[in-house]
Amino acid sequence: MERIQREKNDWWGSVSNEDKKAINEGLEQLNKGEDMILSQVRKKIKAKYNL
Repeated sequence: MERIQREKNDWWGSVSNEDKKAINEGLEQLNKGEDMILSQVRKKIKAKYNL
């Protein structure tokens, strides 16, 4: 993702600052090994939004 981000600056300029922050936080988490599998993500979203 980070490599694509650097290569495709054309789309990066159209992303909101809030989304840029979220993307960079996600990249930092991945670099720290703090990734989650899809089922964990779904569980977290369901809990957050009471789904």
